[in-house]
Amino acid sequence: MSRLPIKSFIITTMEPLRATERDRVNQVLAGVSHHTFQLGQHWIVKTRLSARQLRDVLNQSTHQPTSFLILRLNHEAAWTNTCEQEAQWLKTHL
Repeated sequence: MSRLPIKSFIITTMEPLRATERDRVNQVLAGVSHHTFQLGQHWIVKTRLSARQLRDVLNQSTHQPTSFLILRLNHEAAWTNTCEQEAQWLKTHL
């Protein structure tokens, strides 16, 4: 069992993805993360991977060249106008 810490990241794309590409990103992230939450073209991910490792995995997963921005999150967060399910996920996993 890995002893690397679990970190939280937000991943976004610089351009819109087709539904098939978004589905592929979801599949890939599900395989490398402990929790994944998709909000449109953005994903919040909890994983033991680094930002660079996430980048490499995502680059290998898409059929078209895609620009991803991957940012590590700290423990401070705020949001507004989210449904109860989204707010609960954010409270639990951030």
